[in-house]
Amino acid sequence: MLYLYPSNRLEDLAVLLAEVVKTRPRNILSPISVLVPNPGMQHWLNMQLCDYLSISMNIDCPMPTRYIWDLCRDVLGAENIPQKSPYKREVLSWKIYQLCQSAQCKQADFYHELSRYWQQSSTELDRRRRIFSFSRQLADLFEQYLVFRPDWLEQWEDNKNVDFVSPRYQLFEQWQKWFWLELIKWMPAHPVNLQFEAIASFAERKPMLPNDIYIFSINSISPIYLTFFDEISQHTNVHLFQLNPCVNYWGDAQSDIAIAKFQRKQALDLSLDENTVHPLLRNLGTQGRDLNNLLVDMQHQEIAAFDIDSNEASKQGVPSVLLQLQQDILSGNTQKRDLEYDNSIAVHACHSEVRELQVLKDVLLQKFTHIPDLQPKDILVMCPSIEVYSPYIRSVFTQSSQSSQNLPVSISDRQPIESQAYIVAFMQLLALPTTRFDATSIVDLISLPALAHKYQLTPQDIDICAIWLKDAAIDWGKDSAHLSEQIGEPVFDEMHTWHWGLSRLLIGMINAVNDTLVDGYCVVNYVEGNTTVVLGKFLQALESLESVSQRLKVSQNIAQWTHVLLSVINDHLIAGESDSFARKLLVDAIYSLEKNAIVANFEDPIELPILHEALSSILSIPEVRSQFYSGNITFCSMLPMRSIPFKVIAILGLNQSEFPRQDTPVEIDLMQASPARRGDRSRRGDDRYLFLESLVSARQYLHLSFQYRHIKNNSVREPSLVVKMLLDYCHEHYSHASIQVVEHALHPFSVDSFQPRLGYSGSFDARWFTCLQDVQKSLIKGHIGDNISLSKAAQEHTKLDLRTINIQEVTKFVKSTLTYYAKQVLGVYLDEPSARDYAPVYAIDSLSQYALRAEVAQLFKQYKKSQLAKDFVVESVLAKPNDANAAHASNPNINNIKSELLNDAWDKLKKSWLQSGKLPFLLGLEEALNHAFEDTLALELSIANTQHRRRAKGQLVLGHITLEYDFPYDLASGIILLKLNPKAPSLRHFIEPFIQYLVLMIHIQTDEEFQQFEKTRRPDEWLSAVSNISQNAEDMTDAPSAHHKNESKEVLPAFGVHIHYVEPPAKKNYVAHTPAQKQVNICLLLLAQEADPASTLQKILSVFEQGCQRPILIDLSLADDVMKHASLDQALASKALMAKWETSNQPNENGPDLFPRTYFDFLLGEVPAFEANNVQAYFDCFGNIEQHNLKPINVDISAPDMRVLCNQENAFTKGDI
Repeated sequence: MLYLYPSNRLEDLAVLLAEVVKTRPRNILSPISVLVPNPGMQHWLNMQLCDYLSISMNIDCPMPTRYIWDLCRDVLGAENIPQKSPYKREVLSWKIYQLCQSAQCKQADFYHELSRYWQQSSTELDRRRRIFSFSRQLADLFEQYLVFRPDWLEQWEDNKNVDFVSPRYQLFEQWQKWFWLELIKWMPAHPVNLQFEAIASFAERKPMLPNDIYIFSINSISPIYLTFFDEISQHTNVHLFQLNPCVNYWGDAQSDIAIAKFQRKQALDLSLDENTVHPLLRNLGTQGRDLNNLLVDMQHQEIAAFDIDSNEASKQGVPSVLLQLQQDILSGNTQKRDLEYDNSIAVHACHSEVRELQVLKDVLLQKFTHIPDLQPKDILVMCPSIEVYSPYIRSVFTQSSQSSQNLPVSISDRQPIESQAYIVAFMQLLALPTTRFDATSIVDLISLPALAHKYQLTPQDIDICAIWLKDAAIDWGKDSAHLSEQIGEPVFDEMHTWHWGLSRLLIGMINAVNDTLVDGYCVVNYVEGNTTVVLGKFLQALESLESVSQRLKVSQNIAQWTHVLLSVINDHLIAGESDSFARKLLVDAIYSLEKNAIVANFEDPIELPILHEALSSILSIPEVRSQFYSGNITFCSMLPMRSIPFKVIAILGLNQSEFPRQDTPVEIDLMQASPARRGDRSRRGDDRYLFLESLVSARQYLHLSFQYRHIKNNSVREPSLVVKMLLDYCHEHYSHASIQVVEHALHPFSVDSFQPRLGYSGSFDARWFTCLQDVQKSLIKGHIGDNISLSKAAQEHTKLDLRTINIQEVTKFVKSTLTYYAKQVLGVYLDEPSARDYAPVYAIDSLSQYALRAEVAQLFKQYKKSQLAKDFVVESVLAKPNDANAAHASNPNINNIKSELLNDAWDKLKKSWLQSGKLPFLLGLEEALNHAFEDTLALELSIANTQHRRRAKGQLVLGHITLEYDFPYDLASGIILLKLNPKAPSLRHFIEPFIQYLVLMIHIQTDEEFQQFEKTRRPDEWLSAVSNISQNAEDMTDAPSAHHKNESKEVLPAFGVHIHYVEPPAKKNYVAHTPAQKQVNICLLLLAQEADPASTLQKILSVFEQGCQRPILIDLSLADDVMKHASLDQALASKALMAKWETSNQPNENGPDLFPRTYFDFLLGEVPAFEANNVQAYFDCFGNIEQHNLKPINVDISAPDMRVLCNQENAFTKGDI
């Protein structure tokens, strides 16, 4: 007999199961079989039975598929049926893979069409890999056909076809039918046939059947399984415990979409039917409705256990919104009620996964505070994909600086291949033969604990090795032979390979001088002393990895592969205390792989990529048993039939694009071409019903969360359709106040995060609160109120103490305000490269150019002490630009200087660079280095005889800031600063010299020597210099005209500042230029006397002070557009500027972003509003710079007035080349 026990509460079903088990006679030594939908339900049920019966033992909880197979073996005879079904996808994959390569398949008419799935392969190995992937897909389809389309398989076995209209699917059916018939020849006993045979044998072999079969809370059973249980119920007792959210019959319920379609088609009014079934049940309960309809057609006896008068509701007097909703769904009541918000159902809108978790933690801490008997085991947190949230869960919940805020968590449903470091290390070892042996991947592999412990390498040791590899310029490839194998062409140069780089390190161990050439290798001698032991361990690890790589290259059968894989585990990995479970999972997966191949009679040799894919599929099955319902807060994926009740249920990631999840059928799936049947599984339908089950399973609190704005651009994102349904129903039937969406700020340190409001009591994070007190004290007082008191330490810290900074620090701030705030205020370094980060050298980058030119400059410094060099410097500086060749001709020793003094040193330096690996291998590289040498030498010779004669040094106290300054300048025709000229001058290049100019304007007022200079200067000396530079370079004369003097008097005050930019002859890719093009010019910026330099400097420092208190955004690319406007009001009125302002946070497809995007996303996420306060910062920083009309003027370096004196070292090494 089939007994049906429906109830709306799973706890009641568990009690009912316990009572039924107690009353049924049984052999105490025989196990009780209780079919459950998943291992999580098994664990929960055992705990419930233990609580109710005081003990839970000898209970077997199989899944329906396994139970039916085992029962068929018992009925039909175990000697005739294998212990495990050969029609599992893991077994069928190998058999289909074998069939695809058989002669019969290749001779079939459909083979040409079938082979298009792998005929595009570039290599034989790739072809085999594609065939195996295809085999896995087809095996998965056959497994689904066995459950949902068994009649098709019967037709194929009778040599009949299914009537498909589409010729495309008719062709698919042709070859799928052939594969199925071949499988039947191999193993006639497939699950469907066995079930029919067993059903026919029930009457004869009734003693072999169990007395009772229990099915617990399986809300989706395929029709063929229900048929099997219906037939067996004629001979024994079948007890089906069903979680049914509604006490009424709702088998004819239709969704709103289905009703609307029917109304349009039939023009009928279905309003009566709409009111008889709860709207949420109609729209979300399709899966449960289909099961109810299947059960109605079966003969059964129903024993209902619905809790119509909820105990919780009676305890509270007035039911909460959550309990009222559950009661309305249960009774089908849709009458309207006036319910107030009670926080039993809360919907939270955040910007990202991390913020969802942070808000959830705050909510749970508040629940623990107000619900004394709430335990971590009473909380379940689900999300569409646990892998998306798992990297952040422990960092948010278990790593708080205050231990009282740490919450215990367990993460279930994670894939072992992703979650277990031991398995990750093993899988990366398997992938070694298919990799390029690149340095970054090898270092990452060795740093995994399982390998690092094996070779006794600490994290510090690995960091040291990573630095050595970077200095040795090891990129990828073991040696030249391995490079040839990877590239497919002969390679004769092994530069940047492991053999080349390690040879440099080993030779460097016995050589004291770095970058020397020994046996053709540029020595790297960083390995010395005790670090040689570290290098030895690292070399041992590399040798071990090489041996593994060689062993895995050989094609072998599965049995041989099993032996190899187990030896790799034993010889190359060490399992720590926390890795024993992962090691067991890995070994079991390897043995399972072997067993599947044995069942499939597959003995052919296979290549490593195929083995890797097969093993990865096994290790990708989520692991549930070890973490679900373990006494902590349980985090898990939203899996079908997970209707376990908890006091608090939270569902995260309810975004429109992610939930309900979409079905992604494969192209060859024939079920796409046939109408849907009752009992068919749909991922979208599963998710809808899972949400409905969560509604009825939450006992006290339901927490829903979605991401309402994009974290990158703040664009609006829609919640899931199921969330909208819930909101619409509650607003319509209860009140708009019954359920509300709580929107949260982008950052946890936002003022809004600490402000109590309806549905959210505020953040509990003391770290962010302290930070907020420190940097936004005024905002806290203004928004939260005086009831929040600052700690004494915080009060002391928030006082603006006198701070000492220098000009370089202010410059660094203005150039990147967000980076400065993150690093200097928060201590967060998002762009700091790790010691293990290594980028291959594919182009000559700016840093390499700078380093090379610096070494050339150092060579010149070593040799310019000779009198011959000094004579040459003087002559070259005084020579006219157009007389460059004449200057060389007038000095016959120039070529001798270059050849005798510098040539040998340059050849040695060049060879060192060519063998160092710092430069990529490019055609014409040596010639390019020669051009770089000539260009750098030209620059050095041009400025070698100049020097600054004075330094500005001191302190300025402006407000709360003390500005220290120390930089060289000169007194000639006014005040002169010398800088290197940028290729494309913009505001960012003028910041530092402008601040120096302002400081000089203040400094010279108390400088006695400058005052003396002013007294001795001829009245027309300054104006003469100004007049000269106001003309083009080719028109300049030594004596200005009267007109120029008068013009200058009207424009310029008595004195000012020249900022001279020495322009280096930088050539892209060191392309050779003519001698005339190599002349060094000066880019001169003319600054008039500032009327109030202290006030102007104070404005810049005021912005600096604000930027140290809160993150502000100054986009230097926007600064040029902002400063095109004469005033703030004019800028705010510009629609073009506003449009560019609002879109400046979009990634720049044509070049680098306008500001450091990493820090922008971390601190702001969206561009500040286009309003006066934010735009004013640009005018405070750059307004006076623009007023001076800073424009570069190229001036002949040979002009008498331009013979400025500067310090060569400062000018070159600190400039912007």
